[in-house]
Amino acid sequence: MKMKIKKNFREKLEKRYQIVLREDKTLAETFRIKLTLVNVLIISFSLFAIGFFLSFLLITKTPIIYLTQEVSSIELQKANRNLMQKVNELEIEVKKLEKKEKQLQSILESVNWQSKEKKSPYFFAQNIAPNVQPKANFTPIFKSPLAGIVSKEFDPLMEHYGVDLVGKENSPVKAIARATVVFSGWTPNNGHVLVLQHGQNFVSIYKHNSTILKKEGNFVQQGETIAINGNSGELSTGPHLHFELWHNGTAQDPEDFVGF
Repeated sequence: MKMKIKKNFREKLEKRYQIVLREDKTLAETFRIKLTLVNVLIISFSLFAIGFFLSFLLITKTPIIYLTQEVSSIELQKANRNLMQKVNELEIEVKKLEKKEKQLQSILESVNWQSKEKKSPYFFAQNIAPNVQPKANFTPIFKSPLAGIVSKEFDPLMEHYGVDLVGKENSPVKAIARATVVFSGWTPNNGHVLVLQHGQNFVSIYKHNSTILKKEGNFVQQGETIAINGNSGELSTGPHLHFELWHNGTAQDPEDFVGF
């Protein structure tokens, strides 16, 4: 049985075929070739081998290889330059954030205790109004920074050195009095923060804003919109404004000075 199959297969391979080309109109024969399947396989393999060899020579022995290498090298260099530029931009942004974080920490976190109230080295900013001296028993009239209600009161024993005001989200946050912006930036804990230096050595702080509208060095009028209320920062538990008021480096109860 196996011998018969092999014989039939061999006969098929050795069986001859003719390829004849004729003219369309006269049917005159113009070309004739006789082939077997073996011939077809041999010719096909030979053509493939010749094509592969010629392609190999074309790529390795002509300037095409250098052209493809040069294009790849240029694209790689361009990609590397773009990547390095983005890395440099990120490093600059990180340094800016670190600088602002250190600046705010130097304002808010370098503290001493005195009469159960928190002290702060704010008054690097005193040189903004060097001729203004605090008056004894002087109580300025400050406007509320946000239209809303006090949800958490001033409690220095719990290290809550201001009040929390709850109002409509995205409401305008306003300056409580004329002032100069001494800090405008972002911190992980407090989100978007503004610090204003007022006359009489008062400083007001506005935390957890969604957007800041003023830059450091800007002068603002009482009631001027300086930010938009929000929920930024890790310490924020919902849309609100954490507002602090400091005088001569000591945290004050804002409700003693501001008509909320």
